Amino acid sequence: MNVKKISFNGFDNCYALTGNSYKLIVVAEIGPRILHFSKNDSDNVLFVDKEKLIGKDDWKIYGGHRVWLSPESDDSYSPDNLMCEVHYDEDIFIVKSPVDDKTNIQKSIEIKFEKDYVNVKNIIENKSDFLYQGGIWALTCINQDFKINVPWGSDKNWSNKKIIYWDYWAGHNTDIGNRKINLKQESIEIINDKEELKIGTLSKDSFILASKDDLSFIKKSIFQEASLYPDDNCNIEVYGCKDFFELETLSPSYTLFPNKKYIHLEKWFILSEKIDISQAKKKFT
Repeated sequence: MNVKKISFNGFDNCYALTGNSYKLIVVAEIGPRILHFSKNDSDNVLFVDKEKLIGKDDWKIYGGHRVWLSPESDDSYSPDNLMCEVHYDEDIFIVKSPVDDKTNIQKSIEIKFEKDYVNVKNIIENKSDFLYQGGIWALTCINQDFKINVPWGSDKNWSNKKIIYWDYWAGHNTDIGNRKINLKQESIEIINDKEELKIGTLSKDSFILASKDDLSFIKKSIFQEASLYPDDNCNIEVYGCKDFFELETLSPSYTLFPNKKYIHLEKWFILSEKIDISQAKKKFT
């Protein structure tokens, strides 16, 4: 792994990480956030809020990838605008937020380059003396020009499929009749028409495929059998709006004990070709 301190999108404390043809840019001035992900000098697949205007009160989305607490609540929007700690060696890069004044939770992202993909560990630690109920929510904002596919169901022996629509929430809503949400045999397919939407499902394949032209971005998490996930048992969620798509994987719900780390691992892949859901299932399950 090569690490270089740089400026990016108005932030002075950023780090460019390169290895095995991949490039990430991590912002340590806020967040933490990963604001750039590419391979072989391709365009950045991540959405960046260049004007830094999208958000709720003092909390700003900034774009890219972040770690949140599930389920969504006022605690989710606790501002993360302070400088983060950075530690790295030749193999691993870690960026760690200050302990949040409101929740007493500390969030970290740990990055490691593998041969064909990037390991992204999303970590939370309860720094209080009391228990906290919640899970790890890994959210990645990408640009709008992708088609999204989420595999659903399990196998042909005994398979149930479900989709959860966020009908109304916190002043937002999903038009359930939106023709850009297509329910197919193998997957839920979403094409962004800049209309707001949010859906979720329980996916044992546990990955999200975003594809366009000659590029595919896949982020995959680990499905934990017999666990209870948030939001009516969803481990995969997708949010869309006029500015971006948000690809979300979730850990099971936990009782967070003091001073114990909880880790939600994702594997990020970029392929230099557009693949469909059948090809993705063969390759990533």
